[in-house]
Amino acid sequence: MKNINDSFILFRRLSVWSCVLAVSAVFLLLIAYNAAIWVSLDFNPYFFYIDSCMDLGGQWNYDANQCEGSALYNEWKERTIW
Repeated sequence: MKNINDSFILFRRLSVWSCVLAVSAVFLLLIAYNAAIWVSLDFNPYFFYIDSCMDLGGQWNYDANQCEGSALYNEWKERTIW
């Protein structure tokens, strides 16, 4: 009976570690995916602002880092916490 309990405890420890490793691997893959997207966008820190500006019908001025021609963007920017 002691061998069965020892085997069960060992199996349980191994399954916990395998779950930890699987979650860690998924987390690292998500980080790598986000890093690849960030690199492909030339590390632009204004990406979400640019995307939102264009989605709301504006035009992004890269020199001034501002959205032009969209009143909806200005309303959206006031409501966001970024």
